[in-house]
Amino acid sequence: LGLASITTGADASMVVTSSTTLTTIRFTMPALPTGVSGAVYPSFYSQGRQALAAHAQFLCLDKTVPSLRFAFPPKALAQGQQVDVELGVERFGGVSDASQLALSYTGGGTVTSSVVGIVSSSAAMT
Repeated sequence: LGLASITTGADASMVVTSSTTLTTIRFTMPALPTGVSGAVYPSFYSQGRQALAAHAQFLCLDKTVPSLRFAFPPKALAQGQQVDVELGVERFGGVSDASQLALSYTGGGTVTSSVVGIVSSSAAMT
């Protein structure tokens, strides 16, 4: 199979295992500056062959900003019946009453909706 394993850098921050059919790259993502979050796009290529780069998308989260953990169901028909949706939001803090929440939409035209209830909530910003 011709497997090769290469470690680069004095701190072994990137390890590459390669064969003719697949190259696996393990690397240490550097710490991002405070306030920087969102998608970052690391690129990997053989020295001198930048035109043949492999690009990846890696999502970096800000631990102080709430983010969606799940949506169930994840999708529904655009023109159909109303759908009850359950969202899991992490790092949101505790909410004890649905009236404490506001709901708005972007995209998809003008719709109105309301929060039906809170399944569970924790004061911890986990």
